[in-house]
Amino acid sequence: SLELIIPAILLAWVLGTFLAINAILRPGGHVDSMTQILGDAMNSIPVFWLGLILLMIFATGLELFPVSGRLDYIYEIKPVTGFMLIDTLLSSKSYSGEAFFNALNHLILPVMTLTIIPLSYVNLQLRNGMKEIHNSAYIRAARSRGMSRSRLIWRHSFPNAIKPVLDGMSLQFSVLITSTIIIEYLFSWPGIGHWFLLLIKQQDFLALRGVVILIAVIILIANIATDLLNYLTNPKLRRE
Repeated sequence: SLELIIPAILLAWVLGTFLAINAILRPGGHVDSMTQILGDAMNSIPVFWLGLILLMIFATGLELFPVSGRLDYIYEIKPVTGFMLIDTLLSSKSYSGEAFFNALNHLILPVMTLTIIPLSYVNLQLRNGMKEIHNSAYIRAARSRGMSRSRLIWRHSFPNAIKPVLDGMSLQFSVLITSTIIIEYLFSWPGIGHWFLLLIKQQDFLALRGVVILIAVIILIANIATDLLNYLTNPKLRRE
């Protein structure tokens, strides 16, 4: 499950930051307008519907990506870390390189589907926050003193706009965990979510309690990590 969640969060932050900075550099441009429209659309798209559409187009239609699973059956990779990408690199098999790209190919569609959730949040929140800060009085004063645009963005606009985005990431992580259950079942990904739905079918209530506790602990750790990140990026909290 973490092999889906971690790349989705990282990709969402990279793409969301890039699109938000592009909106500051070229306000009202084609990319900015398209990003705003797509951001509103991504907030309304159900995850299971998007996953089915991606499967129909790229897996069964164009046959660019596999339909399900983590790795083709022709590869035998011994699990070491639980992350298939890392395990293929650690493997001593002669086909470890091929297995790595095969595992990466299996990862693309579910990660693309899962990225939509945090990407829409990061992009819209960071974009609106940076625009508000970039039009403030102290930014205009710094610009009049000849401060470069890149310095204004990376030293002032971005660090101040990222704080409210980090505050809401704990809630987004909770949404991401619940969406992972659907994505794993849709792509036959053997993670916590797939196991959870399997236990519901089998009516194994004892194991279900264990899964619920595990998910609650993961969300709790994510909330603590978000608070720590907020502390590290906020000088006022560090002084207090």
